[in-house]
Amino acid sequence: MASITPDDLRARFPEFSDPVEYPDELIQGFIDDTECLMAPGPWGCAFQRAQACLVAHYLTLYKWTASSDPLSSIGKGVIAESESEGDVSVTRRAGSNGQLQGGGPADDLYMTTLYGRMYVQLRDTVLVGVTSTGPGASVSHGQRAGLMWGHVGNYGN
Repeated sequence: MASITPDDLRARFPEFSDPVEYPDELIQGFIDDTECLMAPGPWGCAFQRAQACLVAHYLTLYKWTASSDPLSSIGKGVIAESESEGDVSVTRRAGSNGQLQGGGPADDLYMTTLYGRMYVQLRDTVLVGVTSTGPGASVSHGQRAGLMWGHVGNYGN
């Protein structure tokens, strides 16, 4: 399956349609970046959709960091819940399954944009079904990342 084009991205996400704000060269640069991170094979028919989500995520982060005050955008878009009692405060972020949870730093940057959350949800839906044979075998997040990049192997005991 071929990579998306800037026009494909604009068709899926019209918010990136302005060629002045989002020139073809900028979009193509992020498309090229995703080609180094994703192999089409493991994604199957979801490859172009996942690639579009990841490119849109990168474009959104780019716009936030290109703003007049890039530090003000840190954590923008993160779904979180905070609770305080006296001097104790706890903040939990939403995981890729939409459930609030603590930890999970591997996906924290993806959780900062709607597109990143869409990518993670799609990744977890498409790639989580790949498991190895053997009693009690499962695929960890790091192994799933290897599958995402096209490094398929036997992760058995």
